[in-house]
Amino acid sequence: MKRVGINALIAKTIYLLSKSDRSYPMEAGQGGQLFSAHPTEFYLTLCRYLCSFTKKEANNYLKTCKQTDSHESCSTDRIGGFSSFLFECVCMTFNAFLMSLCLFVSSNSFAVEKPLLRIGVQAAGTLEWELAVLKNDPQLNASDFQLELLSVANAEAGKIALQSGAVDMIVSDWIWVSSLRATGADFTFYPYSNTSGALVVAENSPIRSINDLKGKRLGIAGGELDKNWILLQALAQKESLDLNASVEKTFGAPPLINEQLKQERVDAVLTFWHFAARLEAQGYRQIIDGRGILKGLGITEDLPSIGYVFKQSWGIAHQAALNSFLKATKLAKSRLCTSDSDWQKIIPLTKTDDVPTQAILRQRYCEGEVEQWGDNEQQAAARIYSLLRTLTNNRLTGASETLQAGTFWTQP
Repeated sequence: MKRVGINALIAKTIYLLSKSDRSYPMEAGQGGQLFSAHPTEFYLTLCRYLCSFTKKEANNYLKTCKQTDSHESCSTDRIGGFSSFLFECVCMTFNAFLMSLCLFVSSNSFAVEKPLLRIGVQAAGTLEWELAVLKNDPQLNASDFQLELLSVANAEAGKIALQSGAVDMIVSDWIWVSSLRATGADFTFYPYSNTSGALVVAENSPIRSINDLKGKRLGIAGGELDKNWILLQALAQKESLDLNASVEKTFGAPPLINEQLKQERVDAVLTFWHFAARLEAQGYRQIIDGRGILKGLGITEDLPSIGYVFKQSWGIAHQAALNSFLKATKLAKSRLCTSDSDWQKIIPLTKTDDVPTQAILRQRYCEGEVEQWGDNEQQAAARIYSLLRTLTNNRLTGASETLQAGTFWTQP
């Protein structure tokens, strides 16, 4: 190492040590002349500062050194072992400083090393139930990730938050993921739940099958492109019924659609599963659910209706934390379905004090547990995609003729 480099290193050391609690006596004016003094005087001043070198010893060395015009001779031949002494002194002092710094850093680093997963959560969604279990259970909470939850008003707000980078993950559907991948985005999907919506009527309703809907008033949660509505029409077509032309349709948000049925302004509702469950708890009757519709269309595999959606590149970069999170949430779901004590803890999140409603919500939620997800299920999803594309004339799926590769997350 060049002497200039040594000087800079030692000067930096002096500065760091001058900020510490140790006190080193220096004569007035020495600090200001530190960089302009004779090189050996620089080292001697440093030695006195760092190593308790006496003033007499320093002056003797300096007097000998200044008798020659050769700084190199002074620093090596004339001073003898002084440079090695200085080096040892500086190293010991600097190493002590570094050891203290390393101990400080290492003692605080473990608290911040866990990757942070930012998740968009709908206030009325069941994901909030599972995350509450994670938060309240020390064993599950000891996983190698930490969570930051961002409340989103609805599904569309969650999509915006994900695409803008405000969150790393939301719960959404795989049709949307495929449509995004067709535009070059790298979002991907991992199954969360098989539970889907249901067709519900009043207990005393004459409606017993899809064919009985002809000429009736039907409330549809969501919109014209709701997947359950499109697939219900496909099932009706198999029975030679043009459902779209045969019913009086009312579209709206799930809570409003439920109220329409209670006030007898519609004869039946096709709504999201947890709103259907609340109706069932009040005595209303289910005609068919999303799983039944798929079976009627020849799809025997249980397909996820919704799942975790995140960027594929993000998933690869956070693979260990992501896998740990998916494992932990699966265990949390299982706990909610098998442990009454765990279920009791999240009851306030169901937003109901009615015990029968709580029971049917738990039943339907647990029926949606994903037990199998492999090639057969993904091939079935591709068939459903083709059907939805045809029925909606690309309006739901986008322009891609087939389900986009990479739509479903494959753990590397």
